[in-house]
Amino acid sequence: MEQATSINENIRKERPEFLGVLCILSFVGISIGIILSVINLGIFSKNLETINQYSVVMQASNDGFIDNYIKWGQPLYIFQLIANVICFVGVWIMWNLKKKGYLIYVLGEILPVLATFLLMNVNGLFGIFLLGFGLLIPLLFIILYSFNLKHMS
Repeated sequence: MEQATSINENIRKERPEFLGVLCILSFVGISIGIILSVINLGIFSKNLETINQYSVVMQASNDGFIDNYIKWGQPLYIFQLIANVICFVGVWIMWNLKKKGYLIYVLGEILPVLATFLLMNVNGLFGIFLLGFGLLIPLLFIILYSFNLKHMS
C-alpha cells in the first residue's frame, strides 16, 4: 500500500500541449506588456512636454482626452504594469495546473482595459472601437484558457 502511494505521488499530471502553448504565448505577451509599461512610465514626462508644445492644436479637437491623459496617464501606466504582473502570476499558476490562476489572469486582463476606457473619457464610435480592440485578444485568451480548465485542479 505504501509503495502504491509513493508511485501515485511520483506520477505527475501531464500538462496538455495546447495549455503549454497558451501559457508560453501569454508569458511572451505579458513580458512585452511589462517592458512597454516601464517605457511608457519613463517617457511620460516627455509626452507631457510634447502635449504642452502642441496644446493649442490638440486641445481644440480632443473632447477632454488630453486633459484625462495628463491627469490619469501615469496612474494608468502603473496600473497596467501591476496588471501585467498579476497576469504573469495567473499564467504561472495555470502553468502549474491550478484553476485559481484562471481568475487571477482574467482580472489582470480585463481591469486595465476597463479602467483605461472609463478614465480616459473615450466615447462615441472611437470609444467603442478602442474598447472592442482592447478586449479582443484578452477575451480570446480567456476563452481558450477556459477550455483547459478541465485539466487543472
